Amino acid sequence: MKYLFIALPLLCILASCASPDNTERPAPTAPAKPSPTAVTFHKVGETVKAEPWEVTLKSATIIDPAKYSQSAEMFPDLKDGDRFLVLDEHVKNISSEVQNIAGMQFVLQDKQGNSNFVKQLGIPDVPGPALGGDVSPSMDLSGQEAYVIPSNVHLLYWIYNPLSNTDGKAIQEIWEINI
Repeated sequence: MKYLFIALPLLCILASCASPDNTERPAPTAPAKPSPTAVTFHKVGETVKAEPWEVTLKSATIIDPAKYSQSAEMFPDLKDGDRFLVLDEHVKNISSEVQNIAGMQFVLQDKQGNSNFVKQLGIPDVPGPALGGDVSPSMDLSGQEAYVIPSNVHLLYWIYNPLSNTDGKAIQEIWEINI
């Protein structure tokens, strides 16, 4: 009988270990991460279809401010070595409806992600204006923007950030500019 007092608690412990609540379960696994989408860099002059647009960075031209005889008076905030980058931008509405393009959908940034380049107005030979406004079906819109670029910057990205595409997902288009 005294063995019964020892065996009974042992049997209870063994029985509870074998119950379904304490069965060994495999360790949880992390959900599979989607592989990052490969980024495609477009070249200056390349036209890219980005519904409802065809977008082209027609040219990226460097202008030395010293080209203008009165550059110090015209552009008093320039530092030594600063230059102007003039972007010739073009879009075509490829949809069957009037579309609005906003200038804020285009960003110029360097390889560190800085996008605080000063837009320079009043440069002779750069008529502007930048892209923006309503565009009828099958119509084109062109514009020019000039930025002040420091002498140590040699690689830039012109990025089109659509509000959304037909699937409701924003997809960036990126042009690489080597200067």
